[in-house]
Amino acid sequence: MALANRVALVTGATNPIGRACARALVRAGVAIAMPLTPHTDHVAHKLRKCGGVVKALHCDTVDETVDAAFAWRGRLDILVNHCDAGVCRKIENTEIRHFDMMHGVHCRAALLSARRAIPYMLAAAQQTGIDRPSHIVNIAPPLGIALLPGRVAYSVAKLGMTLSAIGLAEELRGRGVHVNTLWPRTIIDGSNCNEHAVTERAVVRSADVMGDALAELVASWHTGRTLLDEEVLREAGVRDFAPYERRA
Repeated sequence: MALANRVALVTGATNPIGRACARALVRAGVAIAMPLTPHTDHVAHKLRKCGGVVKALHCDTVDETVDAAFAWRGRLDILVNHCDAGVCRKIENTEIRHFDMMHGVHCRAALLSARRAIPYMLAAAQQTGIDRPSHIVNIAPPLGIALLPGRVAYSVAKLGMTLSAIGLAEELRGRGVHVNTLWPRTIIDGSNCNEHAVTERAVVRSADVMGDALAELVASWHTGRTLLDEEVLREAGVRDFAPYERRA
């Protein structure tokens, strides 16, 4: 499924996985909108140097950000939810304000972004047909992942993104909007997601493995899936993952 001329809103685009997702989408011809953060302009500049069409959005709320992404190009085809923040403490030492912050950054923000984006995506499906679906992807772990000591509050917030994606996929099934989650199988260099990497080996990979998997996922027919980067890429024909690997 061709991605050229589509429009994506990528949150968390200044951290390693978010940057890799934005780069991969730019290479596929997707125009990228991203919320303003202290480093957004730098990331946007680097993407433009690679030929990307990129817009940094100066907005105060989730609704304003999604509306601005749509207004920029008159359509919104892809939403990547990857804002990430964590406070790593055992639950008895986790302050309520920290739990509320993590829930707000992860589950709440992802659900509110999707809520605002879905009408725009449904409109796009009516224009292009459901044979070219829009995609929502939450960067979130699969259900059943081990909850590590000191990460319970963070895990609850991230798994809320997973549950919301599964539910939204069913609500939107057959309507031209597909919803999935994506998560790294191995440790990702520089990422906050590493405590929940699904791996039996001490392998460190660059974030590009997640970016390339994201680009394949939003060009696929998957919906309602909780996927790992490696399985998406293997399905796309990748067999050699050595180019992604870094020394631990």
